[in-house]
Amino acid sequence: RYGGERAVQLVHVDVTELHEARRALHESEALKRQLIEQAPVGIVATDAEGNPTIINPAALELLGSPSADVSKRLNVFRLPSVQGSELARVFEVAATTRVLQRVEGHYRSLWGKESDVSLSVSPLLDDEGALRGMLAIIEDVTERRRAESVRGALLELAREISGSLDPAVIEQSACRRTQELLAAAGVALLCLEPGAR
Repeated sequence: RYGGERAVQLVHVDVTELHEARRALHESEALKRQLIEQAPVGIVATDAEGNPTIINPAALELLGSPSADVSKRLNVFRLPSVQGSELARVFEVAATTRVLQRVEGHYRSLWGKESDVSLSVSPLLDDEGALRGMLAIIEDVTERRRAESVRGALLELAREISGSLDPAVIEQSACRRTQELLAAAGVALLCLEPGAR
């Protein structure tokens, strides 16, 4: 009642800013999901105990995992395929020191997929500096390492043959290095002695 009369009070609250903030947050979350899903490198986020909460398709492919659900049931600290390896220590050190850690190493997944990987693990901290989880970026560096090996072998071959003008020495060195390179790819090469048919 107002002055003895029945009255209706109307309150007008402008919620435009609230709706705009919600829309911006929704768009930001959608962009974050898209970036993670489409990243060309493996991305794995864990909680503070090492349980995966996010695993993108590139990580699943790199690990040879059948699905994100299967991989999310594994703990990065207790994973048999990394226990005792340098890869496991990176997670442990990042969790305890709260500092980004990087390592390269050979990895064989639970599903049998093997690759050389570059692993970067960054701690995720809350506003008070407590560990909330970890973010791992995994990149397959198998081809890069192979190329480095081939480059090294070719440089060694160039050093060997540069000191000799004898065609037989050059041919033997080239054949031996070629055998080594092909053997790494699982191919055998038979070298004949110079002049043999």
